[in-house]
Amino acid sequence: MAGERYRVEELAATTDIGVDTIRYYQAQGLLEAPTRDGRIAWYHRGHIARLNEIRDLSAQGFSLAQIRALADDDDPLLRSLITGSGEAPTIDREELARLAHLPAEAVALAIEVGLLNPTIIDGEERFSDDAVDMLSSARLLIDAGVDPTAFTELAVRHAEHTEQLVDDAIAIVHDLIEAKGLSRGDAAAMIELAIPKITKLVAGHFQQTLVARGTARLTDGDEPR
Repeated sequence: MAGERYRVEELAATTDIGVDTIRYYQAQGLLEAPTRDGRIAWYHRGHIARLNEIRDLSAQGFSLAQIRALADDDDPLLRSLITGSGEAPTIDREELARLAHLPAEAVALAIEVGLLNPTIIDGEERFSDDAVDMLSSARLLIDAGVDPTAFTELAVRHAEHTEQLVDDAIAIVHDLIEAKGLSRGDAAAMIELAIPKITKLVAGHFQQTLVARGTARLTDGDEPR
């Protein structure tokens, strides 16, 4: 309701964000100062919306510096990443294990080897629906007889090379933006176009290569190595 006012303690209770955190956001320039009536600081619904936005962006992996930059000039490059980053993860580790029908130890191992990277929200681990799909797929493979140790080793090798692959993908897009001399707005549009395509290209190439090489080995009578 327009005109609603909140003391800082009421704002903290409404948003489930600590008083100290709210004051820290103010000090960092992430949250506008409250209005004052004498010695009392009053917050309004705009502060609630902003705190919810900060929490959502943090959950999606954006740093406080990036969130501040976004507030300062509505940077289209950051907006393009936010648009494609999906909803904030909400699943905790216990629920993840339950949804994937796996023991807690298996989930812990997936995190330890780098197959899953939890997002930390208010000091707590949170996972997205994609994590459930990934672990469910792993469980089906193990149920089919795949050696869990071999699968874990594969996951470790994947994690080791993923960061370099991501850096290479970013370099491709960056070089294209630089070569074309794109404005930040046009670069944002390029990112929105390119990143999903690169993701599809890499995933599709992996699948096609897996099928092609697997088929060749089977038809040649070779044992998988």
